[in-house]
Formats: sequence, C-alpha cells, structure tokens
Amino acid sequence: DLKENELCPLLLKEKCGIIPFASFETVRAKFKLRGLALDLDLASFGHGVLEIELMVDSPERIYEAEQQISQIAKEIGVQPLSGSQGGKLETYIR
Repeated sequence: DLKENELCPLLLKEKCGIIPFASFETVRAKFKLRGLALDLDLASFGHGVLEIELMVDSPERIYEAEQQISQIAKEIGVQPLSGSQGGKLETYIR
C-alpha cells in the first residue's frame, strides 16, 4: 500500500513524465513560549529552521511583537537567517 505522500510523485511521473530532482523529508515540532508560537523544522539531511511568530490584531502592535520575538530569540540563542542562507530546498541543493 502506498501512502498518500508517495502516490502523488508517482502520478506526476506516470502522467507527465515529471521526476523529482531533490527528495527529503521534514519533521515539524510546534511549541508555545510566553504566547509566541515556535515551529521547528528539521530536514532529513540535517538542516533545521526555527520560526518564531506572534500574531497581532493591529498594525500598531507589530513593533512590540517584533521586540518580543527578538527577545525570545536572544534568550534561546538563535539568530535570524542571513541573506546568504536559503530555505530547505536551496540549502539541500548546495
């Protein structure tokens, strides 16, 4: 039996002749810390990304939310991705 995520690539190959040029899996862990959402993505080839988010109800609260995000990032020892760092696929290809 094929899983749903295995079936789609097979159908693309069969119907369109499309084959993947990269293949990896990602595991996501979700956390909450002082009202902020932390999503940790770990790719099967070792690349990891942590997203820290805080939803606000008005544009006036964006600056405050950014400050809270920066504070949490500093406390847990993470830094924003630089312009030379890419997403999972770009990192995988490199």
